[in-house]
Amino acid sequence: MKLLLFISFFLSSQLNSVYEKVFLTDYKDALIFVKKNSNEIKSVCKKFNNDHVFAVSVVFPEIIRYSIFKDFFETTALESVYVKFGKEYADFSIGRFQMKPSFAEKLESALSASDSLSEKYKKIIHYKNKDENGIRLERVQRLKMLSWQLLYLNGFIDVVNSKFPDSNFSNNFEKINFYATAYNYDFSKTKDNINAMIHIKSFPYGGCNNKHQYSYGDISVEYYKKNCNIMYSQNSFLNK
Repeated sequence: MKLLLFISFFLSSQLNSVYEKVFLTDYKDALIFVKKNSNEIKSVCKKFNNDHVFAVSVVFPEIIRYSIFKDFFETTALESVYVKFGKEYADFSIGRFQMKPSFAEKLESALSASDSLSEKYKKIIHYKNKDENGIRLERVQRLKMLSWQLLYLNGFIDVVNSKFPDSNFSNNFEKINFYATAYNYDFSKTKDNINAMIHIKSFPYGGCNNKHQYSYGDISVEYYKKNCNIMYSQNSFLNK
């Protein structure tokens, strides 16, 4: 039994070194960020009854992307345009989890549409400001803070849980792949639409780029494999 566990751990470690070798310091920076903020991550996920390793796996590629492009981020002008005119005129990635205002707006709408989730995440739905410009400004300010991004991330997981309750995932890795793709692509799309995007290689530069790219979901799955408990059965399910 111990030998089998050792072999499983060894093979997993070898497999999970792939993207660390690809992204080098940016991957290590992402790991450092997760470790540094692990207490807050665990605390928020526990509050909403979500597995913290699952949650981090969903956004881990975005934490890498943030590290890659952090020197190019200057969103002040975009923030102003968004606040005045809305997401149709400016929609941009914010914070370590690279959340866009349009993502937050969709999530808020989805949470509001559910009696149970609107109560569970009433902090997200409630805004101090009542006018549209004030709400958009408050939304941008929220997304700049890790505490709020963690709140939105947990809300996202619960919305996807609620939207696709009958999804038959063969193992947790398949489930991670689906949730990560839904996060990166668009959780408001159909299951077939999301599944069709799972193996599209557009990370980290996005579509229409000639540079070598990778599947967002594959990176999430690899991170999960490396960080989940190896004693945990692949046929059991998280976040039901």
